[in-house]
Amino acid sequence: MLSIRSAFVKSFPNDQDLNIRSGWDIFSYLIFAVVIILQISNWHKLPLFLDCYYHLSVMRGFADAGGWVGVSFWDYAPFGRPHLYPPLFHILELIVFKCGASPILVAKIFDLAIYPLFLLCLWSVIRSIYSKETAFFSLLLSVSSYPLYLSLVNNIPFTIALIFGFSSFYFIKRKRILSAILMLALSLYTHSLMSFLMVLTIMLYGFFLRDDRKSCLWVIFWAILMASPLIFHQLKYVAFIHPLRVMEFYYAQINPCLYALAILGLVIALKKKGEYLFFVALGIVMCVLLFTNRDRFFSGHGLVPVIFLAALCLERFFMEFSGKDNIRILFLFWVIVIGVFFVVTPLVVISPYNESPTIFYNSWVVPADYTKQGIYAEKGGTFYYPKLIGEAVRAVEQNSDKDDIIFSNYNYGGGIISVLAHRATSKAMLLEVLPFKEVDAIEAARFVLWYKDPAGIFPLGLADVIRSYNLKKVAETELVYLYVNEISTFKKKVVPARVPFGFCVLILMCIVIAFVFEKIAIITATEVKK
Repeated sequence: MLSIRSAFVKSFPNDQDLNIRSGWDIFSYLIFAVVIILQISNWHKLPLFLDCYYHLSVMRGFADAGGWVGVSFWDYAPFGRPHLYPPLFHILELIVFKCGASPILVAKIFDLAIYPLFLLCLWSVIRSIYSKETAFFSLLLSVSSYPLYLSLVNNIPFTIALIFGFSSFYFIKRKRILSAILMLALSLYTHSLMSFLMVLTIMLYGFFLRDDRKSCLWVIFWAILMASPLIFHQLKYVAFIHPLRVMEFYYAQINPCLYALAILGLVIALKKKGEYLFFVALGIVMCVLLFTNRDRFFSGHGLVPVIFLAALCLERFFMEFSGKDNIRILFLFWVIVIGVFFVVTPLVVISPYNESPTIFYNSWVVPADYTKQGIYAEKGGTFYYPKLIGEAVRAVEQNSDKDDIIFSNYNYGGGIISVLAHRATSKAMLLEVLPFKEVDAIEAARFVLWYKDPAGIFPLGLADVIRSYNLKKVAETELVYLYVNEISTFKKKVVPARVPFGFCVLILMCIVIAFVFEKIAIITATEVKK
């Protein structure tokens, strides 16, 4: 009698090329289909949270300047501040914007695409280098985590930099060194912290594995050399960097079952060695997030190596159980996996609102209480309400000129209105970089946008501001008051691009051509050898 495992393999041939007949691939495709359907069904909720509006403001700044510019003149106007954020994501947004998409549509498109794109990259790399089974279990565990989804979507440049890092590792293993260099360089041009972590990961992996050490060091050297113009620009203004500990740092969500499996998977990876040490290296390097963003370590991007190691463990369990002629054991295995990770998942949640860690039970069927309040509720919701935001945007557009400067009592709220109305702001959404010159933000602004009190009372402190600056109300919507500061004469000063947009697009096209030519060269060399 054939074992269950043998029957499974005979039903679906297990070749390493993409093959629809593979059972593991079929199940993976089904997961992708569900993910895409759910993403599309959530279109009305996009874009999520607040970070996208900062990126849209940079995109519009690049559009005004005509390309990449080293001064953020749209923030802390009229004097601005150094623009130190890596530019690739904003260039990609600008390409979509110049194709005719509105700023909100640009944000929606990237929010929609990034999650399935990340899952596809992770699955493809693991499937190609390791096995279809490991790839499937990694995909299954990835989609079981709602906070991981939020982290991937709310931190798109961080996610893209991780995707490029994975791709660089893939090309190292495939001996395509030029492609590996370009991918790591693109990571460096996307997000400073994540790309730094990928550089450390590839370096540590090269230290672990002597066969790939030379390739890893070569890739790192040339990638950093290619990114040196941006790195030198950032070092030039390093004194303006003002690190802040955001509220996310004080949160942590820990899935004890996932970590227990990962510990067992770590033993398996250490025994297998070779390419399995890449995710061990990634897990070690991700510990840096403990000091910068604890929540992102425990339930965001830091989960990726944990998920891979846990997938190794689940794969081992499955192979052991499927080798027995007892379908009940295998059925029980799937019941436990689905039950623990999708129905009733025990989670330890650390929050500044609780004196001690609290245990919740997460579920795809019944949302847990922790997702309805606090940071996860905020990150899982949208701040874009077309009627309320649209009224405020129109009020600004109708009463101000394009070069006028806006102040708001709510940095991100004012940033949302400013970027959609295409106005500069005397404050900023991202506070980690200081302005060139400290000025009175209200005095520098031609218009003051003040958010109303949700309780319906006149906002505390607004009367004093009106009196001190002799403000005059010019508009009122359901969401905000808009006042004009007639004394202010400051205007937005657009700084010309240092690197034209067309040149940025040309560079990206050259990178794509380089990928294609290297692939053709490798195929040609292989055919010649045959």
